[in-house]
Amino acid sequence: MRLGCTLFRFYALLSLGLLRLLAINPALSMSQYAHDTWTRHDGLPSSGIQCIVQTSDGYIWLGTTAGLVRFDGATFTQVPTDLNEPLNREPVRTLCAAPDNSLWIGTRSNGIRLLKDGVLTRMDMRQADPNIVCMQLDKDGRLLFGTDARLYEFNPTGEHRALDTKFRYISGMSKDKAGQLWVSTHGSLEYLKEGEWLQAIEDKDFISTCVLSDSRGAIWVGNSSRLMRFQDGRTQHFGKEIGLLAANILTLYEDRNKDLWVGTTVGLHRLKAGSTDRIGGRDRIALKHVTAIMEDREGSLWVGTDEGLHRFKDVKLVPWTTTEGLVGNLTPSVRASPDGSVYIFSAGDPNGITRLRDGQATRFDPLNDGPNCIGTDGSLWVATAGVLFNIKGENVQIYDQKHAVPSVWISSIIADGDGLIITPIMEMGVQRWAPGKLEPLRLGDGSAFTSIFHVMSTHRLSNGAIAMATYDGLWVLNQGRMIRYTSQLGEESQREWYKKNPQSPNNYKTVIVPGMNEYWLTSLAEDSKGVLWLASQRGGLIRLENEKGFSYTTREGLFSNQIYSVLTDERDDLWMSCPRGIFRVTKKQLNDV
Repeated sequence: MRLGCTLFRFYALLSLGLLRLLAINPALSMSQYAHDTWTRHDGLPSSGIQCIVQTSDGYIWLGTTAGLVRFDGATFTQVPTDLNEPLNREPVRTLCAAPDNSLWIGTRSNGIRLLKDGVLTRMDMRQADPNIVCMQLDKDGRLLFGTDARLYEFNPTGEHRALDTKFRYISGMSKDKAGQLWVSTHGSLEYLKEGEWLQAIEDKDFISTCVLSDSRGAIWVGNSSRLMRFQDGRTQHFGKEIGLLAANILTLYEDRNKDLWVGTTVGLHRLKAGSTDRIGGRDRIALKHVTAIMEDREGSLWVGTDEGLHRFKDVKLVPWTTTEGLVGNLTPSVRASPDGSVYIFSAGDPNGITRLRDGQATRFDPLNDGPNCIGTDGSLWVATAGVLFNIKGENVQIYDQKHAVPSVWISSIIADGDGLIITPIMEMGVQRWAPGKLEPLRLGDGSAFTSIFHVMSTHRLSNGAIAMATYDGLWVLNQGRMIRYTSQLGEESQREWYKKNPQSPNNYKTVIVPGMNEYWLTSLAEDSKGVLWLASQRGGLIRLENEKGFSYTTREGLFSNQIYSVLTDERDDLWMSCPRGIFRVTKKQLNDV
């Protein structure tokens, strides 16, 4: 019987996220979403996207500078809009999807088309301005459309009329939750109330580009440098102070999370619901000329630019990188603490530690990465050659050789009361350290436990014992007594050293474990039943229970016989890292084998 392993490749992926069905996860930064891009090289007929909608049959429709395009997720299909010259690709400026799956098409200079049941109809515009800027479909089936000159409507019978308005140069329209129509123009914000047009804002210097009514009743208007919000008779302006760069705002969109998306000439911004805090960094991604934004039925966010089409969606594996605030992307280890913090260690240049808590990153740099553990008070301890760091809250305490820290490299540490059990390399053996005090680890009769063998990781077991994965098998210290678990080969290879360095006869013993095929161990984990799982350098995964072992290797289905680390989750499934990546095996499969 072979194991059914699931392999994951984690380069800088540090946490798992659940896929949301209705909207992208608002807790993630924009750089953490899956990001797909389509350009002319991928079959997109034109890279200049003007608008995006989704019809009820699921198709994505794009209005581009070179005509109307339908996208099914794999193939782009160009759909003619000129009845007289099908090869003429009319620029499509705006689209409106109707509940009956029909599509209203507004062109830049040739009026409006209706695509229904596969039949294209050119609407009779008569004396109306054919340069369509925006469209809005109301609940009665009327189509309102704005042009550079004025506002019009089509009734369900196909007749159009000009609405009695005083304003010109319309830039956008939007209906609020009460059904009231708002129209932005060059220099004003107007709304229709009981058949009468009223002016909410007049600002000749504010040349608007788009308007949006959000679910909270606020009206947002964008222009060449600022974002304006009008609500309850009050006007607020936002710009650089919330992270909006000095760029032209081209489009606005509210998603299902009630977050506001702002498309500009230099990027895509997200303004969290109900917040006017800074939106730079985690809530901005650099794109050129964001002209259209649309959330589809699956919750993915589609973004059109003058250079192509983009899609942002949730992922099961959520990356954390320097973009989200990490010190560096080379991450040799991660440690979780009881207060919900996750400490991420960055090696190389730069090096340091990043603490993630409640989605916020706090950097401690430069601090060297090294063996680490959580102290009995919940603080983080980190060991390097000659130095121990302790991080508690925002404070970093440094202990060096003046505090009895050995000058050599420390390979493993674990909390022990007010101090640590540390394993320096060379011939110092296992030591107990407290600030200003260093002494050998002593067995029950007071004798020192002496060993030169490298300790890779240390773990406190559920019964209070301390277990160490070493180059000399597994050492378990319990109530002053040390037991060494090793293979037959391990006992033979180290026999002469132990003869020359005898341990306490009453408090030390060696157990040769049947079924244990390797003594060079790298990591260990304990499951809820007290079974120990040992990762080895050459012998795969070893199961240890009641002094009996079983070895799992590539013959049983592991991806490699070199296992760097092993962890158990809340289901007692095992997660292992190896040269091929990270993989998971269920405990049931392991027990069945």
